[in-house]
Amino acid sequence: KVEAAIEQVCSWMRSRAVDFPVRFEYGARAPASTSSWQPLPHHAGDSMEYFLLQIDWPDMRPIGVLAVTVETWDRNRFELMHAGGAALQQQLMRIDGMVVGDERPLILLSVFEDAFMEERAKLPLRMEGEMRNLVETLDSRGVISELRMYSDPSPNIVLALAGVFCMLGYERKAVQSWDQIKQELRGNLIAQMLALDFSDAQTLKRRHRESILATKGLETDEVLKTSTMPLTAIVKWLLAARIITQIAVTNARMSEVYTDASEGSSPRVGNRKSGSSTGSKKSLTAAAGVHGSRRSLSSETGSYKSKKGLHVANGGVGSKKNLDPLPAKGAAKRGRPQS
Repeated sequence: KVEAAIEQVCSWMRSRAVDFPVRFEYGARAPASTSSWQPLPHHAGDSMEYFLLQIDWPDMRPIGVLAVTVETWDRNRFELMHAGGAALQQQLMRIDGMVVGDERPLILLSVFEDAFMEERAKLPLRMEGEMRNLVETLDSRGVISELRMYSDPSPNIVLALAGVFCMLGYERKAVQSWDQIKQELRGNLIAQMLALDFSDAQTLKRRHRESILATKGLETDEVLKTSTMPLTAIVKWLLAARIITQIAVTNARMSEVYTDASEGSSPRVGNRKSGSSTGSKKSLTAAAGVHGSRRSLSSETGSYKSKKGLHVANGGVGSKKNLDPLPAKGAAKRGRPQS
């Protein structure tokens, strides 16, 4: 019955994941660590392309792993997996409290959808805390020292760092060249990343727009595949910060609509009136649906495409294989600061 309930939720998620498979690997465990630094939990891979969420019973016994490989992370996909995974965990904890002979359905989709919307609303602040914990593990001095060693970095590196600084509040015209950026590469860069406030939607929206413009033409995949760890960590942080920003801005806009509607006015968001089903169960597809667009990091939405398209693990529902999403590779090509 538990497997049937999980499959029901996975089917709901698959109906909204139009171009990537959603699987639940029973009996599997997520890897305890990954080979590369990640800005958010449950992600792995050079481009954060793997999402592996271990679902446990309240006594920490593993049920299995919710697993996907996503070529393009954007707001919708991120919400679907992070909020959907948390809602699934919540519902399974409720099942654990049921008694023998209880005739209630293990999972009601209407209840799950309500839980999904609640988790979706909490994502920005939850992700801010989780990302801060991971950023604190970075060696601030080591990151800055290695970045400053570049004497004549490639245009991709300059664009990537310009996008990071704009996300931190710098004016785009102040970080357009390597000489300008190098002057700003000081020991407080990691502190600035830790201090980014995801509760100020208007400031985030402006910074996000500037960051997108600053990275126009950036080949993100090339940076992630050929650069050293300090730079790839900074770029991954930028990818995650942009997506969290999109969620925070969307949540703030929806909150304003609800407030205006409760006061009797009729504002619009896009082409939708506030009196429509925005935020209701009927609009859940719009909130959690995954679009098929595959834009680069420099697109308007700030979504990011990985060109790898690797699979997380063999087998689908019912597979009891342990997940090892990071196959052995030869020595990766490492970009070196030019002398």
